[in-house]
Formats: sequence, C-alpha cells, structure tokens
Amino acid sequence: MASIIQNIFSFFALNNFWSGILTGVIGSVIFAFILARIRPRVKFAKYISKRRARKGETLSGVKYLIQFWNAGWRSIIDVEISAKLAIRGLDANYPRNFTYFTIPLGYEKWPRMKKRPIKERTRGLLVMVKLMARSGQRRSRREEPSYHQTRLDLHRIQELQEPHYASFLYGKLQSKPTIRQELDTSKIDEFNLTKDPKLLEHLLELGDSFDASYIEIYISGYDSFSGTKRLSTKKYKHKDILAKDFYGKDLRIP
Repeated sequence: MASIIQNIFSFFALNNFWSGILTGVIGSVIFAFILARIRPRVKFAKYISKRRARKGETLSGVKYLIQFWNAGWRSIIDVEISAKLAIRGLDANYPRNFTYFTIPLGYEKWPRMKKRPIKERTRGLLVMVKLMARSGQRRSRREEPSYHQTRLDLHRIQELQEPHYASFLYGKLQSKPTIRQELDTSKIDEFNLTKDPKLLEHLLELGDSFDASYIEIYISGYDSFSGTKRLSTKKYKHKDILAKDFYGKDLRIP
C-alpha cells in the first residue's frame, strides 16, 4: 500500500515538473511575441516640400525638404535615415531596370527621436477640431514641435561629382525637348548641372517613364522599451514634389 501511495506522489511530482517547464516555455514565447510587436512607428509627410534655399545652402538656390515624425508612444533610439533615387530605363539596353543613386541628406543619424507627450497629442487633436471648424486657417508651428525635417542634398550625389557621368546625364536630359528648353533658359550645362533649380524633377523624368521613377526614404531605429528595430519607408514620385510648406501654404520659388 505504501508503495502505491509513493508511486502516485511520484507521478504527480513528475507531471508538475514537466508542466512547469512547458508553462515557462509557453510564457516566454508569448512574452517574446508581444515584445516583438512593440515596434517604432514613423510617419512621413505626403509630399516633398520644394522651397527657396538660404544663401549658400545649395548650389541651385532651391532645396527639397522631407518631413517625418515619431507616431508612437515611446522614443526611438539610434535613428538612421537614408534616401535613394531610382530611375527606370536610364540604360537604354535594359529599359525595365532601375538605376539607383544615393542622395546625401542634411543629417543622417541622431541618438533619439522623442515621442510626442500625451498633453501635446491632446492639444493637437483639439487644434485639428478647431481648424476643421475654421476653413482656410492653417496649423501653427508651435502645435507640432515633434516634426523632423531634413534636406535632400542633390548637389552632393556622388555621380554628379564625376565629370564623365555628369556629361552622360546631361546628354540624357538634352534628349528631352522640354527639359532641354528649361536647361537652356537657366543656362545649365554639363559642368554646372548641380545648379539646375529643377534638378530632382528633371532626374525623375529620365528613363522610360518619370511616373515609374521615385525617391525612397528609409528610417530605422529601436523602440526604447522593447529594443525592437524597425525599418520605415516612404516613396515619392514626380507628382509629390510641391512648392508648398508642410502646412499647405504655397511658396514662391525663384
């Protein structure tokens, strides 16, 4: 009888041991899954803002700005940003292929992208409601201090610094009558191509279709709580380059 009771206790003890391990494993998997879902959230403006540059800021006298912000509830750390220009059909022998150019930026990394405080989110919502009630009134800059902006430094594209490749691109631009006329009006040639005030638009119009070519922005960073890294991307096309600020006001460009 004693041996039977001992066997029963041994059976339950063994089962409790394995069930404890199984529960621990399942709990760890669930926790890891939940933690992996806590990721950074970055949003981008709907268009690239083209505007007048400050003296000495660019060679062309105009600049292209992109805007983005942390849309999550936590800060994003070790943030890196990059941009590329993709032109389809630049090589006539491979009309469906893309040629990629890295676009240097005003800044490309920083340690932390702060979250928007809850009180600021609430205030932004109230402001939005007020603006909807007052047509034609735009949002004040002070109400969205968490927005980040950086410049697309087209004049620093490596290929444009190489005389041979700049000459190749200039020849491609000259083959399009509308672009050729605009370049002649601005007195742009292969030696000062980076001074073209419509350089980004003209590059996007190269290839077989400017609607297929695009600029893509990449932002990566780690969630400050979970440590999960996420890559956020945004594509812009020719039609997304507007002479407006990020509040919808039209801008005058020389």
